[in-house]
Amino acid sequence: MIERSSLRYITSQRILRQFDCGNDQVNQYLWHQAIQDEKHHTRSTTIYLDGDRIVAYYTISTGVIDVKTGYDRLIFNRLRALPSDNNQQINLPVVEISWLGVDTRWQRQHLGAKLIYDCFDSVLKLRFDLNIGTIGIVVSSLSAALDFYKQYAFKYLHYDYDNQAMFPKTYPLFVSTESLKLMMTE
Repeated sequence: MIERSSLRYITSQRILRQFDCGNDQVNQYLWHQAIQDEKHHTRSTTIYLDGDRIVAYYTISTGVIDVKTGYDRLIFNRLRALPSDNNQQINLPVVEISWLGVDTRWQRQHLGAKLIYDCFDSVLKLRFDLNIGTIGIVVSSLSAALDFYKQYAFKYLHYDYDNQAMFPKTYPLFVSTESLKLMMTE
């Protein structure tokens, strides 16, 4: 049976090292940096355990979106998140998904969906139960994960990368709290 927990309760390096999602960057973060980020209160990692084995995790923190381009302005003007003076530099409060991974033995069993909905629920509680301002969630997606995030209403930030001749290492994506509310009530 899979149980939800926090990484701050894990003390064994062996438990961390058993995790393998097939992506070295995602593995390395969990193995080497996640506990330090937890101790320094810079990021929080939620883990899913099957006994003493981590089968999935996601890491979140608070952050800001820098509204940089006309493309961004269109997105945030539609959400009415921008002040009337659109000529100034604007930063908007968000929650950032820093890392998300599912162990290879647990992939294709919809555990990624469970993780993302758990994250959505946490953000909605932050916004509406705790009354903390946030306009949504951002993630810098690896190209292999773009389709995963897009199915949960994430949209590109800064540029429409599908229509640009750009191939960055990661793709900045955003989903609004309003979209989260709609998805969670369906």
